Amino acid sequence: MSTPAAARPLRVIQWTTGNIGRRSLHAIIGRNDMELVGVYAHGPDKVGVDAAELAGWSEPTGVTATDDIEALLALRPDACCYNPLWPNVDELVRLLESGVNVCSSAAWITGGKQSPEDLDRIRRACEEGNSTIFGKRWLESRLEVEREAAAAGQHWPLRKTLTHPRIWALAFAYFGITYGLYAVGFFLPTIVAGFQEQYGTHLSVVERGLVTSVPFVVAAIVMVPWARHADRTGERVWHVAIPAIVGGVSIPAALYMTDPYLAMLAVTLSTCSVICALPVFWALPSTFLTGVAAAAGIALINSLGNLSGFGGPYITGWLTDLTGSSKLALWVVGVLSLCSAVVVVGLGARPKPAEEPADGAVCR
Repeated sequence: MSTPAAARPLRVIQWTTGNIGRRSLHAIIGRNDMELVGVYAHGPDKVGVDAAELAGWSEPTGVTATDDIEALLALRPDACCYNPLWPNVDELVRLLESGVNVCSSAAWITGGKQSPEDLDRIRRACEEGNSTIFGKRWLESRLEVEREAAAAGQHWPLRKTLTHPRIWALAFAYFGITYGLYAVGFFLPTIVAGFQEQYGTHLSVVERGLVTSVPFVVAAIVMVPWARHADRTGERVWHVAIPAIVGGVSIPAALYMTDPYLAMLAVTLSTCSVICALPVFWALPSTFLTGVAAAAGIALINSLGNLSGFGGPYITGWLTDLTGSSKLALWVVGVLSLCSAVVVVGLGARPKPAEEPADGAVCR
């Protein structure tokens, strides 16, 4: 295979320019660490067309598409971005045998749709050309590590998995987080309507609806960068606990605001906190549960936690009727959210070494 020098960009060819290939081609052209040297065209109408036109790039590249595989291999590319609609094992083997490293997509990453014979051909082509196909070897080794770790763990019966204190603690934490979501979701219109009596403001039905939507619109925007940050850093516990703490403090604080705008700010902050915590929360069970234990444990957490959808509105309504105001009900929301944060921090992302992994669980 051709070995790229550190001083020059990676020489790349793009294989086909359909829906995915066109985007890949555009990305390759725009990178300084890659040099587009060739484009394979499946259709005769694209042969001879500049890569810029095929990718929607503003300036010509001087690289035109071809259907001549041998001409592409003669360019001695380092890698090929392989994105055909209908993959061809013969093409793939030809590339790999020539020493071209292949980066592909969909089923070609997992090898799940190839026959044993085709997989063996691909493996032998990699060995002959001293080349690689992205994802395949990495995935095989990763799966093998997980299988070995699972085999080394202590296997519990399903009943013991469902009664493990850690699972029930996570279920309680999930209950506390979603309790606030349901309670605020059902009673936010009532809270907004109460502004007229508390602050002397008057809102029409349409205005109430618009004001009620504000916390959820803001939350939908904020949750994306928050979840991305959790993924980028790999940290989960505090990405759940911090929103739970903020939500636990902000919703009771809204009760004592003397201005309707400040009250809505507190309610919006609380709603954002719940929405940010929920998606990251589900990364916690998957850090130590796999296989049967994952299915049973996550199902139990979800089932028990979502009981808040039934209990939250009833308890909130009952406390509001009992006391004549929503203060006590929203204090309950805040306390449960804070308790969830305490539980999540106390548990940590993974079981302590002293804890036994559940059936199929892996302490990574």
